[in-house]
Amino acid sequence: MRADNTFNPVPIPDLARSEGRQKVNRADDPALTKFVREQIVDEFSGDDPPPEILAALLVYLKSIDDRTAECADTAQTVSWQSDWNAAKRAVFEAARATSDQSRAFYTRTARLYLRNIHDRFAAPEHGLIRSELINLSRALSRDPVWPESAAILRSELESQADTSLYRAEPLAKWLGAPP
Repeated sequence: MRADNTFNPVPIPDLARSEGRQKVNRADDPALTKFVREQIVDEFSGDDPPPEILAALLVYLKSIDDRTAECADTAQTVSWQSDWNAAKRAVFEAARATSDQSRAFYTRTARLYLRNIHDRFAAPEHGLIRSELINLSRALSRDPVWPESAAILRSELESQADTSLYRAEPLAKWLGAPP
């Protein structure tokens, strides 16, 4: 709902495809900023995003091209390393954030990636790894600083990665499907 208080949603254009690019010029910063803000605040009734979050969204949207749109329909390999590195990057951004709201956003993002890892190390023998991931996540919620001790957890993840749900065979077995 917008100002008319009528439920009349309009499809949000896919900015990676030509139809979306015709509606919103991604090279026009003021127009793109206005569009993104309207989607967040008006269309989804969200809070005004902090300037640094809005700036990050604009950088992301400008980086999308036709190849990105073509890749959206293909499977992509996910690894514990990519989730781990994304968590670390989010913690780094949390430390650089200039507002509490942005810091909280990046910290939640880091914790989400750690949750992904936690969920994919699901076997009973991964109990210690799962506990350490929970401890790391809780520590980050109190103080978004990547601890040096996380290197030990990373080594454990590396040593047990072949039995995680990041690998096709354990995943197929866990799902009860043929590999």
